[in-house]
Amino acid sequence: NNNARANQVELIKGLFYTVQVGVYSKPVSLDKIFGIQPLNSELTRNNKIRYTTGIYAKKDPANARKDEARNAGIKDAFVTAYFNGKKITIAEAEALVAKYGETIYADPKNLSNNNANVAVNNNPPGNLNPENNPSANNDDKGFYTVILGEYPGEVPNKDAEVFLTGNDGYKILKTNLDGKNIYFVETNKGKNEAVKIQNTFKNKGLTKTSMTTDKLEIKSAPVVNTPPNNNPNNNTPANTPPVNADDKGFYTVILGEYAGEVPNKDAEVFLTGNEGYKVQKTYLNNKYVYFIETEKGKNEAVKLETTFKGKGLTNVRSTTQKLDIKSAPVVNTPPANNPPGNDPPNNTPPNNTPPNNTPPAAGFYTVVLGEYAGEVPNKDAEIYLNNNNRYKILKTKQNNKSVYFIETE
Repeated sequence: NNNARANQVELIKGLFYTVQVGVYSKPVSLDKIFGIQPLNSELTRNNKIRYTTGIYAKKDPANARKDEARNAGIKDAFVTAYFNGKKITIAEAEALVAKYGETIYADPKNLSNNNANVAVNNNPPGNLNPENNPSANNDDKGFYTVILGEYPGEVPNKDAEVFLTGNDGYKILKTNLDGKNIYFVETNKGKNEAVKIQNTFKNKGLTKTSMTTDKLEIKSAPVVNTPPNNNPNNNTPANTPPVNADDKGFYTVILGEYAGEVPNKDAEVFLTGNEGYKVQKTYLNNKYVYFIETEKGKNEAVKLETTFKGKGLTNVRSTTQKLDIKSAPVVNTPPANNPPGNDPPNNTPPNNTPPNNTPPAAGFYTVVLGEYAGEVPNKDAEIYLNNNNRYKILKTKQNNKSVYFIETE
């Protein structure tokens, strides 16, 4: 067996610095990594093997090790850090040291045997591993995942707003790993582009962004089975698909019904977890009803039900009825109760400008929907969420306010 021997970083408790030399789809032989020893290994989320060399309590010896690895032939070797077996950023490592001091470092017995000889290989680096993270001076190539945020529960409003309207054209993806919803962006343009993306979203207020060369697997949250809703006052059309329906025919999949505001966790599903389906909204029996339509039959309806139950919606069901699109009734404000004749005097001088009977000219207009000095209220965010299938809602920053608007010609 010519595979390189390595220590598992997952078993090492505490903080340490190390030098990454490559990421491979299967175990490699020493000659593939220019004879560098000793080695550590980590199984990544997408079942690849990340190899590093050395275990250090300080960055200086780790940087010296990096130079040795580069001289040996790993031209894109770089320093990274681990804490309790998990890869973290250098900034996160420094924050841990600042908070806890040197007690945070790995057990000294793991810090031995770092100075093994490095076999220098003068062959041209044609077999360098392209999946290794590029160094700071490497060219702009390679795959990166920029993690924007990880949430064990609800996504805060300010972060959800960034994912909704402040994504700057980047495609934001979502997965569920280790019980957390993870939002991220992928790029094949290398470290420089990944840093650019990370800084873009940091400037929008996302405080826990990070980067990795791992490709995250798209997974949904586990399905939570809930008892059926036996509420006798539920007058929404019943779930009555024909028993023998084949894979054809019209179905409405009802995602949720709400007498008041939509809970944040459900709104987040409608906003970012809709899997490309068009979520529609109507108002029936004094409730807002969110739903999806399909003409692909019962099998597709069941698939939709399962998908959205897996995202945490607990009252999902389907019907063969087509729902009418209705808005909530307008509540008219009662007139002021000033007694006749007691109206305050109008001291405004009369407007002597002649009426403008000219119809408005065709051309470009901007319709400003709202301006917000702080967070967008839930009711307004809900409007932007449910109307943007028809209109393209844009956002800008003016006079320290977030301005939402639509353009038309």
